Amino acid sequence: MRGSPLQGRRATVNARYDSSDAYIKAVRQHADRLVEQRLMLPDDVGFVVEAAPPFPVD
Repeated sequence: MRGSPLQGRRATVNARYDSSDAYIKAVRQHADRLVEQRLMLPDDVGFVVEAAPPFPVD
């Protein structure tokens, strides 16, 4: 097996977002949607945002 299966995903993440702020905003929006769907606790949103990989994703 050659390379990492994550290499393509990393390139996609880096291409999709213009800045770190845009990336973190998207992470927060997705987490908020999970809260609305009752799939995540509201108190966990901050943990998810903090645990997001730094941008750009290496």
